[in-house]
Amino acid sequence: MTDRPGDIAASYDATFAGEGLQDSDSAYAWALQKLAPRPGARLLDVACGEGALLRHALARGLEAHGVDFSEQALRIARKAAPQAHLALANGEHLPFPDAAFEYVTCLGSLEHYLDPWRGAAEIARVLKPGGRAAILLPNAYYLADLLWHVWRT
Repeated sequence: MTDRPGDIAASYDATFAGEGLQDSDSAYAWALQKLAPRPGARLLDVACGEGALLRHALARGLEAHGVDFSEQALRIARKAAPQAHLALANGEHLPFPDAAFEYVTCLGSLEHYLDPWRGAAEIARVLKPGGRAAILLPNAYYLADLLWHVWRT
């Protein structure tokens, strides 16, 4: 797959095969609360990882879609959120038509893209007019988590 450079994808596959990358359930619930989604609407979680946000979205009655760069992450997400629609995709090239989703989330991933501006443009492209996006970039709140991860690995 040309949108999934081998070394980068293999690194994420290895991470998800080990400890994985997941925040607390409260973080995903908080992000959804901030979006205030209406049941029945379509939500896309870009870089969905292990599917925790998708699980919360389904519990709120949303039609949940997720994409991730890692095949291993999607295997885990299929178990966490079996009713979600999942696709192996690069967030810089989303496989959806324009204006396909009322809500889009991208939590803690955009800054890792080879071209974050392209990723942001893709989020805007698939978001319906008047839709809402939740994009979370790391900040000082995550500093302790980042230092702990670096120290351990």
